[in-house]
Amino acid sequence: MFLGRCLALRLHSFTTHAVRTVSVYAVQSTLVPRANASHFTRVTASSRVLVRRYCQDSGKPEKQKVEFVLLINTDDKVLGTKTKDEAVLFAKKHDYHLVKLEDDKHAEAKKRKIYKVMTSQQMIEYEEKLAKATARNSAPGAAKQRTVKNGIATSKITENDLNTKLKSIAKWLEKNCEIRVGITGGPDSTKQLEAIYTKCETFLAGEARFLQKRINNGVLKFVIIPPSEKKSSQKPDLSEKEAQEK
Repeated sequence: MFLGRCLALRLHSFTTHAVRTVSVYAVQSTLVPRANASHFTRVTASSRVLVRRYCQDSGKPEKQKVEFVLLINTDDKVLGTKTKDEAVLFAKKHDYHLVKLEDDKHAEAKKRKIYKVMTSQQMIEYEEKLAKATARNSAPGAAKQRTVKNGIATSKITENDLNTKLKSIAKWLEKNCEIRVGITGGPDSTKQLEAIYTKCETFLAGEARFLQKRINNGVLKFVIIPPSEKKSSQKPDLSEKEAQEK
């Protein structure tokens, strides 16, 4: 009986102070037992009561799904199944890069995603491997692709070694090759990598175009291709230039 009185007072309070924009619910007299009907004299069978829905925002947030991955070490040793967050922390702790493997033939590929921790050089070589595979599988009717060459070095490369590599790149450009360059360094070697990139641009000025430059996690990557045919045709040969001067 006490509970019935409390409920009646609560409903009366809602009818007095409820906001008009909330949902409307009808309280039917058939839902009230006859024994307690005397305690609900303020709520008739035809009345409508505005009820504020407090429980909308009180639900618990949905639990986030945990992603499990198969982690492989730099030496191809399987480290086991770990959560994605654990794999990221492992790579960060050992100063590695976490790379998702595109290997559908692996036995675990259908069960979970496969990730491998790699050094900077391993990551560059893996990306080049994927690029070559994509080029081989390109449509037969597609335009003929340039021959792709790779240039890999570290941020500690000496001036002489860098000049030697750039001379090799210049010869590849004469053969209409595309050179994909990867310079590895540390997290704090951005200035060194920028300096190396500037030297490459200066050395090959007028002989090449530099594309897709980016520095990520201490690795500098960019692509060098021959100048456009229009610019090449506008550039006079050395013999013609000397003849004009004479």
